[in-house]
Amino acid sequence: MSKYVVQKGTFSGKETVILRDEEAALEATILPSCGSNLIALENTAKGISFIKTPSSFEELKNRPSGFGTPVLMPPGRIKGGVFTFQGREYHFEKNEVGGLNHIHGLVISRPWDVVETSAENGAVGQLQFDSTKFPELKHFQPFTLTLTFTLAEGKLKMAVRAENHADEPFPFWIGFHPYFRVPLSSSSTKADCSISLATTENWELEGLVPTGRRSPVEGKFDLSKGQSLEGLLLDNVYTVEQKDGTSIARYEDRNAQAGIEYTAGSSFKFWVIYTGKDLSSDFVCLEPYTGVPNAPNLDLPIEETGVVALERGKPFEDWMEIRPFC
Repeated sequence: MSKYVVQKGTFSGKETVILRDEEAALEATILPSCGSNLIALENTAKGISFIKTPSSFEELKNRPSGFGTPVLMPPGRIKGGVFTFQGREYHFEKNEVGGLNHIHGLVISRPWDVVETSAENGAVGQLQFDSTKFPELKHFQPFTLTLTFTLAEGKLKMAVRAENHADEPFPFWIGFHPYFRVPLSSSSTKADCSISLATTENWELEGLVPTGRRSPVEGKFDLSKGQSLEGLLLDNVYTVEQKDGTSIARYEDRNAQAGIEYTAGSSFKFWVIYTGKDLSSDFVCLEPYTGVPNAPNLDLPIEETGVVALERGKPFEDWMEIRPFC
């Protein structure tokens, strides 16, 4: 019997890519037709689902940033849906409720292509977004975004590659928005659950849009030593401390003796932590970003905001890794 398995599946009649690590009893499900969304990650031996899965394709399509692991490019809000970068003005749909801002980018709900699958050195699925296949995106420079999911040795690695195919530099920053289920067991409560992350700065927000001002983290906003999810209401943008070029967020349900460690590579210097609009929410979002929301509109050098000028022939590459434990 092969240690790793890759197979096609369906979700509400839509094709999925299913990755299995048989020894670790882990299964990951990716939905190409709606943003290359990782809609499920489960320990099949213990019956623990780590990610909040939509009930149907229609539910996800109606709320593409509400389930699974949305891919955000660019991530977060853009004030007024417009910014100027290196002399060129970029316009985005004002798709936030209320119609004031753009939120969460160009690839979150559009279909991706399955490029390759393999079960040799892990269960691997590679998916790609090609902007030239979408006429409505023709006012942006043509780009491709490739995600390679590798489930192996009890961990799910996601390698990111972005390429600009135009001569003019492209403003690039990206984020990921996984919804981890809280709690992880029916016998647990939020009081059993905690999160931790080496946070250093908290970005000031106005209407959930960064202003550019920052302050040291303190009190309930300081996640460095861990915070209980009971009574914790966050929708915060942080600068984080990196160690050996990585940052690690941890979520644990102590009663279930289960949780995840989420590691992100050196480009992901910012994290958004979101616990829902009210205290009844059944998830926590631990979101690594390469740049802060609204970055090009901030009066700060790009070294401080994370947005980069992506040049032709110089692709962006980095990675993240989710390690479930139970």
